Amino acid sequence: MNYEIKDGYKTNPPRQMMQTKDDAQTFQLQVYKYVRELIINNQLESLLDIGCGMPEKLKLFIAPICKKIWGVDHKNVIDEIVKNESYGFGTWIDSDTFGVELCLRIDVILAADIIEHLENPIILLNSIKEVATETTFIVISSPDRETLNNPNGPPNNLNHVREWTKVEFIKFLHLNNFIILQAFWVTETANYKDIIVLCKVRKDV
Repeated sequence: MNYEIKDGYKTNPPRQMMQTKDDAQTFQLQVYKYVRELIINNQLESLLDIGCGMPEKLKLFIAPICKKIWGVDHKNVIDEIVKNESYGFGTWIDSDTFGVELCLRIDVILAADIIEHLENPIILLNSIKEVATETTFIVISSPDRETLNNPNGPPNNLNHVREWTKVEFIKFLHLNNFIILQAFWVTETANYKDIIVLCKVRKDV
């Protein structure tokens, strides 16, 4: 299955990575800044960050303006988060129990540059659809393959299983019953651009 990526594209095998605090302070800054403005402009109160990593950006950009924050990641990441008192602003959930612990209304679901790491990205999208309502804003981002100078794969970043172009990514989300509200690029570093897609889930299918 190519997940709407062009025929002949080569992938990497999946790897589990542990994000460092330095990584957490460096990558996806523009994505979190965008989410911050989304929360402010729409007077939203709750956010779920899937694949949150070490939550430095949540602490910097989201915690000061958001009443309720959940973060989901692998158990080893969650274990490190809960050791740090400065992350007491959130509720941290082991990805093995994701969905079980969430029964409240969520205004924003964020998956920032996580989907490219997954062997089967459909699992992530289905998890999002399970906890989202028709009013939930969903922000999904991923590096744009066209700015990474490796059009046929596999990704140069060995932690990435696959990378999409903007056109492929929008089509992939649309075919999986997401309503696209916005899709645009942001420059994260001099080396690449992130695709940011703001969407909602289609519940009438």
